[in-house]
Amino acid sequence: MNSIDAVLTSECYRRGVDPKSVNAPRSMRDAAEQYFGIKDGHIQSLDASQRTHFAERIQLVACGTKDKPAYLIVDDGEGQSPDEFPDTFLSLVRENKVRIPFVQGKFNMGGTGVLQFAGENSFQLIISKRQPDAPSNSADKDKWGFTLVRRLYPDEDHPQSMYVYLAPQNKILRFEADSLPLRPGRFPNAYGKELLAGTCIKVWNYKMQKGLKTIATLDLRYELERFLLEPVLPIRICERRSYKANYYDTTMSGLNAVLVDKQENVEFSDTSSLKVIGVGNVQIRVVVIKESEEFEKADRYPAGLFFIVNGQLQGEESAHFISRKTNFAYLANSMIVVIDCTDLPDILRENLFMASRDRMRQIDEKSAIDDAVIDYIKEHPAIRQLNAARRQKRLENAISKEETAKIFQNLVKSDPTLAYLFGKGLLIKVPGTDITDIEPFVGQKFPTYFRIHNEPKNGLVKHCPKNKQCRIEYETDAANGYFDRIDDPGHLECTGLPEKLYQNLSNGKATLKFGLPIGVNVGDELK
Repeated sequence: MNSIDAVLTSECYRRGVDPKSVNAPRSMRDAAEQYFGIKDGHIQSLDASQRTHFAERIQLVACGTKDKPAYLIVDDGEGQSPDEFPDTFLSLVRENKVRIPFVQGKFNMGGTGVLQFAGENSFQLIISKRQPDAPSNSADKDKWGFTLVRRLYPDEDHPQSMYVYLAPQNKILRFEADSLPLRPGRFPNAYGKELLAGTCIKVWNYKMQKGLKTIATLDLRYELERFLLEPVLPIRICERRSYKANYYDTTMSGLNAVLVDKQENVEFSDTSSLKVIGVGNVQIRVVVIKESEEFEKADRYPAGLFFIVNGQLQGEESAHFISRKTNFAYLANSMIVVIDCTDLPDILRENLFMASRDRMRQIDEKSAIDDAVIDYIKEHPAIRQLNAARRQKRLENAISKEETAKIFQNLVKSDPTLAYLFGKGLLIKVPGTDITDIEPFVGQKFPTYFRIHNEPKNGLVKHCPKNKQCRIEYETDAANGYFDRIDDPGHLECTGLPEKLYQNLSNGKATLKFGLPIGVNVGDELK
């Protein structure tokens, strides 16, 4: 994420704009659109070759050995002069990026998260050179700077571990060079291509979690796609260890891009703006993956509830959470629910998300978001129908209709009470067999109507208790995914006092849910 920040900031400087000024982009997506021409900042709108082109700006290189892997992160972002190292790479809790609206790293401590996993001594090498377009007050702006971070274990004078960096006589080491061969060469060369300016960070003997020490272009990429669901810039992953594989370089564009590329694996997808009372607006996307007998293929799609800011995971709830809260047990393990909290107020994001970016604080606002999301899922007619269809399929696969009926008949025969309750007559009907398959719906890419379903001649009047919410159903010829697609998505706005909380669309039927404003009285009429 720091590399993405650095590349965006570098492009801002290249255009002569101060990143902290009012002329700078107001968000990461705005910056991606302005500086790279990425429509709405969504890299899933790009084809594979375009993503790979942008991914060359940021590279993650796996080297070392299989048992003791080393990793490099190389980017051609803004870079830093040697004199700026202490206030940037080596600083903690400084406000060096707080006033830049289009970057993610606001806490100034995320880069330290790797230290405790970087081998026994936590070695981390940092090499960087400032880009020519980026301003600097250093007289050595054109020089490369480098340092080595390591861990000092507790001793008599220091009861806790300390992290220190190499700076003889309190000065970062530096040297002159037009470029350095820090970019990966062709397999198996970890180095080879020149870096003119930017940053390279390397860690040794990294304690990667079990199962991720395998080839980086597969398992590590899948895990990164989960933690960076929708980065504004893709990342190139390069494997340079002694593995045998069909390819050693791949582009990581996030889970949302994978879902767009693999539409054949998606059974259902819908996106809506979701108004959370007392909190703000979030974007919700629900995706249901088709059931697959190939476990490995199905397992690559992580199920659960994922909270993101600027495409990065900030917290999550498991598939069990969805199942328990919605009772959609047949869908939960293949349901991906993404809650984009980027547009929430800054103060609220600070309260919700921790600097570690791995979990959320359990406060009232978190409960309100959870409740709104669960309500959206439970009331979505297409999701309910999908769950019922899967339940029927499971029942039919578990045991045949004939065997089920035979079991019921034997139970009735052996129990006079049951026989009395069911009475005499036709064979017992097997539960679930009357659920019909979901018929395919073919709608219009650009709909021609959107109207209230069965609207009375004198206009629709809805009665709503002051402590509840109300739904209004509409009919349309808009194709499924109209509000969800990448190219020319639909947009819906409502005016009036009742606030639109969310909408859903499926098979020509749309449901809008409205909430009453605070302070209404019984008998008020709102339009």
